[in-house]
Amino acid sequence: MTTGGSLSLGKTWNQAQTDQITEQLKSDIASFNKVLSTDGITIGGGNGGLLGTVRDDKNNKDKSLQSVSLTDLLKQATYSTSDATFQQALQQGLPSDATSVSDYATAIANLKTMADTVDQLGVAVSKFNSDGTVTVGSFTKATGDLKTALDTALDGKSLSTSDLQTQISTITTFVDTTMPGLLKATVSGQQSWVDQMATLKQTYEAAASQASQYGLDGTQLNAKYQSLYDQGFASQLDTLRQSDLSVQARYQTATGDDEGAALTNFDISADQQRQQLADNWKNFLGDAYTSQQEYISQSADLEKTLSAERLKIQQQYNDQALQSAESVMSSLETYGAGLATSDASPLSAADQYKVANDNFTTDLTAAQGGSFTALQALQGDMQTLLAQSKTFNGSGTAYANDYDRVLQAMRSLGNISTDSLTASAMKELMKSSTDTLKATMDQMVDLTGKVLSEIRMQSMKSTTGKAA
Repeated sequence: MTTGGSLSLGKTWNQAQTDQITEQLKSDIASFNKVLSTDGITIGGGNGGLLGTVRDDKNNKDKSLQSVSLTDLLKQATYSTSDATFQQALQQGLPSDATSVSDYATAIANLKTMADTVDQLGVAVSKFNSDGTVTVGSFTKATGDLKTALDTALDGKSLSTSDLQTQISTITTFVDTTMPGLLKATVSGQQSWVDQMATLKQTYEAAASQASQYGLDGTQLNAKYQSLYDQGFASQLDTLRQSDLSVQARYQTATGDDEGAALTNFDISADQQRQQLADNWKNFLGDAYTSQQEYISQSADLEKTLSAERLKIQQQYNDQALQSAESVMSSLETYGAGLATSDASPLSAADQYKVANDNFTTDLTAAQGGSFTALQALQGDMQTLLAQSKTFNGSGTAYANDYDRVLQAMRSLGNISTDSLTASAMKELMKSSTDTLKATMDQMVDLTGKVLSEIRMQSMKSTTGKAA
């Protein structure tokens, strides 16, 4: 009988001289009730709680009543529990071929273990099978790619709970560890790059195939491999090219192209800085770093800085070249300016004196007006004027007058406004290299023209004098 959710013994009777059933029945009922209590199960069924009669009556005309065991009655009972999964297991998985109460009790205990296991794994079972396996329905705890992989690989399969655990563990490791690890991989190692990539390709192809079997997108693994290959190939070429550029820079230095060497070395360093910035961000965020505003901002700052630094190198060498050109042009200008009054001049003493006087007068007027350039030239003008005056006028009154003019000029220079001179000097310093060089060249052309004109005039005078 079933009383209060447990088995109980009802009436007993014995037609034989000895009772060989009751004591064993009491023991079996007690052990079975213990299993029911331990697993939280209540038993019911029968007519008014009567499941049936345990019999051992070989003389009964009804063959079905000649032998009835407690196990037979247990198969007819109903079992209830508050655990929904365990309830499903009891309804579907109790064996029909159990031959003893012990077998039936063991089956119930096993179903309890199976129910607890699938709950822990997050598996919704479509059926608990009497052979000790479960048929997988769906996965209640997994989400995203893991759920997709588990559903694809295991849905509808019948497995023991131990096999189910192993399969879930394998798939979980692939989805949570293997695949993400491959997607985040970088190219490194001691093998040759070609050998390394060949090995890596096999790994990615196998993983892509496995992902497809799990219902996942395997193409992203193939795309990741191609990305790694392209990045690695570019990195290898960059290393080789930078090595070659270093050799080129050494050659430029050896052949006197210091500016070219400086710019080549700078470009090598600039590329390394760009790569280092990208690598640092990639190590931090993976491939998603390229869309980060902070990285974009830092990259822009680096490019701005590199551009300014490279331009500064060019300007430094341009300034050096300009200084050299200005030095040459200044020397030519000085030579040209003094050519008309030098020993090599074809001009007469009177004409040389006139040129010296004109130069002195022009530069003095400009210097008194605040011209820094004229002031710089004035000392040479004074020396030339006195030298030419002494040659042309001798030591007489005319020379003395020129001497006084020079002294008066020097005194007048002390009254020049320093503001005017400063402004003039700054203006000269701020001229662009192109304007400065052009002005110098223009002055040389003009000066050369003047000298040639003087020579032609002197030649004409000499010809006219001979004709007269």
